[in-house]
Amino acid sequence: STAPSGQPSENPSSSDWPTSSPGPSTRCSGDVNVCFALDASGSVTPTGWNQTIDYAKLLIAELDNVTNGGGEYSAVEFNATAAIVSDLTDKRTLDLILDNLAYVGGGTNHHDALNKCQDTLIGANVAGQPERVRIIILITDGLPTVNLNGTANRTCGSECRNHVISVADGIKQTGTRIVPVFVIPNPAETEITYMETLSSDGAVLTNVTLDTLPETVTNLVGDIINCKTTRPSIAASQTPSSSDWPT
Repeated sequence: STAPSGQPSENPSSSDWPTSSPGPSTRCSGDVNVCFALDASGSVTPTGWNQTIDYAKLLIAELDNVTNGGGEYSAVEFNATAAIVSDLTDKRTLDLILDNLAYVGGGTNHHDALNKCQDTLIGANVAGQPERVRIIILITDGLPTVNLNGTANRTCGSECRNHVISVADGIKQTGTRIVPVFVIPNPAETEITYMETLSSDGAVLTNVTLDTLPETVTNLVGDIINCKTTRPSIAASQTPSSSDWPT
């Protein structure tokens, strides 16, 4: 992972993420909506795609454990375009959908993926009930290769990245949190810097393994969910950071 300062650090561990304050219960109920943006581009490869699905299912299991089964989950699959494969639903239903989701290959369209995920999260709150925490977990293997016109171009460089950053900034200003996860072991510094900019608190999960992921997710959820307090509102001019959330 990388620390919020932008300096590389060791693999994700409990020390990488703030934890919630101790209280009568460390579990929360029914106050989190999570969308998984799943990279199915050509560079991921079929093997990487299977790993992505494994990651997503383990993330869902840990999130569902921490929320006492109260979380709801959606998913977007993306290559050169993005498609909503599931609106918000329960863990069991999304697990079945992910098990049958086919690898497609192609380009990498992060901005469409983030927008589609946000579409599944916005408007999901029920009148008269507390606002649910919204999280987008972007699981990918590298930089975007699709520009704002939807044209795939592996050399579009900063044009593609800057457009995605603009989209991410708009999403974060609504209070939705973005958490990037790399499914490759050693992303390049350019990739890390780009993902740090997308991330709500500058942190990026890299070198994640199936062994370390549960602990990482538990601490991540502890950072953004608090059973006893209400998440503060985010002003339109603010970009959410770890200091904006209850601890």
